[in-house]
Amino acid sequence: MKILVVDDNASVRAELVNQLADEHQVHYAENGLAALSMTQSQSFDFIVTDYKMPLMDGIKLVENLFAELAYQPSQILVLTTDSSQAIKFKLKQLDIKWFEKPVSAEKVNCHISQCCDTEAA
Repeated sequence: MKILVVDDNASVRAELVNQLADEHQVHYAENGLAALSMTQSQSFDFIVTDYKMPLMDGIKLVENLFAELAYQPSQILVLTTDSSQAIKFKLKQLDIKWFEKPVSAEKVNCHISQCCDTEAA
């Protein structure tokens, strides 16, 4: 499976990439704008994105992925330190699964595996 990890925090990004690379082909971007550019030139099976990032946050990235590239909610996971009601509401509106940081790479990998099993069924 081809996965894109999007996070401006280098250590979080590296941990996710290293953990996921055991089972998947993993690419990464440092912000939403770079990720959007990557998705316009290649397709990904799943995207894991941080919410708070410079240039373009995770919500704007998701909205662009839906509008421009026909990604589905089941292909995206948002990671965030912001658990405010406003963010929870917005993610619920978009029908996006999210985990509050800190989150283990194992939990993220398990979620991706479950989504893939569901898609394949």
